[in-house]
Amino acid sequence: MKKRYGATVLALALLLTAGSGCQAEPAEEGNQVLEVVTDSWYKQEVEWAGDFFERENAGWQVTVQVLPREQQERDAAVQKMKTEAMAGEGPDVYILGTAHADAVEDEYEEPVFSSVPNTMESGVFAVLDDYMEKDVYWKSAPCHPEILKAGQLGGKQYVLPLGCRYCFYYHPEGEGAMNGKTLEEWMAQAASSEREPARRAVQDAMFQFMRSSLIQPAVDYENQKSLFDAELWADTVNAWFPDYLATRFEEREEGAPYGMLNWAGDFVNLPSDVAFQAVPDMLGRRTAAITVYGAVGQSSDIPEEAYDYLMLFLDERRGNAQTDTSDGYVSGEFPVQEWAWKELLKQTGREDLTEPFLESFRELDSAYFPGEPERELEENFFHIINYSDTTPEDERIRQVEDLAEQYARTCEILAKE
Repeated sequence: MKKRYGATVLALALLLTAGSGCQAEPAEEGNQVLEVVTDSWYKQEVEWAGDFFERENAGWQVTVQVLPREQQERDAAVQKMKTEAMAGEGPDVYILGTAHADAVEDEYEEPVFSSVPNTMESGVFAVLDDYMEKDVYWKSAPCHPEILKAGQLGGKQYVLPLGCRYCFYYHPEGEGAMNGKTLEEWMAQAASSEREPARRAVQDAMFQFMRSSLIQPAVDYENQKSLFDAELWADTVNAWFPDYLATRFEEREEGAPYGMLNWAGDFVNLPSDVAFQAVPDMLGRRTAAITVYGAVGQSSDIPEEAYDYLMLFLDERRGNAQTDTSDGYVSGEFPVQEWAWKELLKQTGREDLTEPFLESFRELDSAYFPGEPERELEENFFHIINYSDTTPEDERIRQVEDLAEQYARTCEILAKE
């Protein structure tokens, strides 16, 4: 947005305020101002990056607008921000979360933009290619290319993924590897395996796919095509259910040589002689769900400085105000680049797993931004699970099929928007 100073800056800094949860720090007179809007989950790291930016750039001040968590206040703040963005008066930088399903219900924050691909097309975000071409950081291709590609539209980069989730299967080196191309084939191989821990691990993979919305991407927004196969989804889920119901209360052995990795802390108790595989989805894709992303506002008149600030979340040469070194990822999320994974494994004391794990990280072949429809599918699926003990099998099968058909219709509508 256009930068002004003194009392006028103070008024503009409060524009997005719709309650005490999202007030920005007033700008000091005489400073140039870079405005950032973010969710409460990322407030601390956004402020650390702001502190570093101010230290490195004399005469600049970063004001951080944190969107409220209370739904009514959040709705008002988001609507105001969207209106201003479309009118050419939005923030310089967005650091926002998607509708990923890892947050518990009372901590979930509805995403600002329900469809990131549609938002890229609407003109809210600026194209970053010119700045990236001049930035030596990108010469070494540090970010996973398929994850980075998710932030592109028409071959142009609008959004930088900053963190994501994906599912990895680990097994003893030299045994227990899965050979199938799809999750359904993995399930069949595990079911016939004499290795009970392997069977349970793949069973857990199916559960985590539902919990983390990793059954998608379901819509190709750029080509306006639905990718969701309702029949395949329902058949795979219904094939998985009986084994899940029979074993879901059995304890999983901590540090067992077989398992599913979906949280950074899971590395700590793993044995040393393990191998990793990226888990495929129902169509054979090895997919990352982007959980947090950054973008420069199209209305910003300081796009180069906004880009420099945004890169504080990715570039190891820059750093943050807490440690003077950059971890290259947003806390609580999986990194999107190899060097950041090396740093994370070092921090958890598991540098010995670096190369085996990076081999599986390179297997990822797609990424997407979860939206509200994926979140709704996940919630409805868990409603079926929660009542599965008292629901007759034929009724449960029908519920799964109905849910698949309902979601398929949603995907068709979204593809045409």
